[in-house]
Amino acid sequence: MHDTVIDGLSAMAIDTTIAGYPLLGTEPELLVAASGDTLDVRSIIRFDSVQYKYRPTSADTLQPVTQVINSYVRLVFDTLSFRPRLPSGQPSGTPTIAIYDVDTVGSDTAVGVLSSLFRIDRRLATQSVVLASGTDTMRISLDSTKILAKIMGDHNIRLGIRLTAIGVAPPNGRLNMLNATSGLPPVFSYEADTDTTAIPAITAEARSTTPTNDSALAQRLLNYPLIVAGTSPPVGEHLDIGGIPARRTFVQFVLPTKIIDSATVIRATLTLHLIPNTMRGFFTSPPDSLGVLAPGIISTPAITDPGHAAGFNAPSTVIGIDTSYFTPSYPDSINIEFVNAARHWKGRAADTVSRAIVLMGTNEGASPLIASFYPALPSVPYALRPHVHLAYVNPVGFGLP
Repeated sequence: MHDTVIDGLSAMAIDTTIAGYPLLGTEPELLVAASGDTLDVRSIIRFDSVQYKYRPTSADTLQPVTQVINSYVRLVFDTLSFRPRLPSGQPSGTPTIAIYDVDTVGSDTAVGVLSSLFRIDRRLATQSVVLASGTDTMRISLDSTKILAKIMGDHNIRLGIRLTAIGVAPPNGRLNMLNATSGLPPVFSYEADTDTTAIPAITAEARSTTPTNDSALAQRLLNYPLIVAGTSPPVGEHLDIGGIPARRTFVQFVLPTKIIDSATVIRATLTLHLIPNTMRGFFTSPPDSLGVLAPGIISTPAITDPGHAAGFNAPSTVIGIDTSYFTPSYPDSINIEFVNAARHWKGRAADTVSRAIVLMGTNEGASPLIASFYPALPSVPYALRPHVHLAYVNPVGFGLP
């Protein structure tokens, strides 16, 4: 077996940070997080066109709703995601969330407009979230008077959720909820009559009717994060993985053909060196670890824009994806294993498949964890630049000597 280490300047044709993934509204979970002025992420869930007529027991036709009883929203929390940062001497904390009416006209994604709607006159509920192992389902009662005004008005119930406290401490932590595309989506419900035996409650799952000129965006806006203050730095020469808004790193390799095409690659490792003081959003109790996925790219080199190419991730059934985890306790570098991608490139001409991978954080778009690494630039010292370690076996002939 042979080993070779290649400097990133020679082994990598492109290494760059990409923003814009995942698309708004396609995050795996909904995040609420707060930490002073440095982190403020809220979540919005839409229940548009809620049923506003019902059939009383004494009537043969549908009648408009004139009262709302027992209105609530059902949320499912990923309790394993709860991370509090508590004052000294406070061993544990209970997260408290507040729910607001954020229905407005003509501002589907405007952060300034939507964030201004999280105010006391629009507050519908305040609830402590009692956490247990696994997931926890809660019915949170809403202000029925304000809900009635919405039912009788535009029939849109749009809820904004914000982390407001953790125990006796200010909001300094994070919590995730399951979204509308999960097996346990958010549900809104209310009763229109005191006769709850004969007249069933009216329930609704997430639905979005705006913007009317973009049906794809309307579908994505069933539920989505409202990022008032995130953890991600401006895109620059550094290589970022994770964060809110999320960042990916795109890497395209220029590796020796005699190794990739002729030999059997046993190990392929990309080593990235951490830029000091660039790990943000991490909690120590319970401890955090940032998982880094390294899927191969299945686009052709004809797609030259890294931001576009980074969306053509190979499924794990085509190129097995290894996950690397690291924490703030790691000293100065991480290793990304991409041997399955390197084996996939063997026998495929360089002009038919991009010899590239994309580095992305696990739970992308729903976790504030982010880290930045040195790029492959001549200005970066050799010891800090990325490098590739290849271990391979040359072809073995079985003929007569």
